[in-house]
Amino acid sequence: MTPAITHAVRCVLAHEIGGGTSSKQVAAGAAQACAKISRHLSKVIGDAGIRMLTDRSVTLTTAKFPWLASAGTELTDLMGPPLWASMEKQDAAIAIDAAELLLATLTGLLGRFIGDGLTTRLLSEIWPHILPSNAS
Repeated sequence: MTPAITHAVRCVLAHEIGGGTSSKQVAAGAAQACAKISRHLSKVIGDAGIRMLTDRSVTLTTAKFPWLASAGTELTDLMGPPLWASMEKQDAAIAIDAAELLLATLTGLLGRFIGDGLTTRLLSEIWPHILPSNAS
């Protein structure tokens, strides 16, 4: 994952959290960001593509944040309530780190699949006020 994608994820997550400081607010913001990404990208890569990317993102993120495994192994998408409930139980700083890694992993995998430039453009379509379309 590129520094540009990592920076974009941090900006998006900060926007979706909206200045919240609790792990519950972090989980809600991350869930909202993932919902927006999933809805938008399903038009490009389909629902099956979204499920594949999100499931893989959760699996990879669980290596650093094993408590995500408590969300269950049968997640059908990244927006599953068990995932966000497990994030809410963490310290806010840990929840932010996990949410950032989860979103960065998702967008990084997407970048490998369709290219970083197109990934950045698609994210800028979702959040044009945060990520200008000329961002790279």
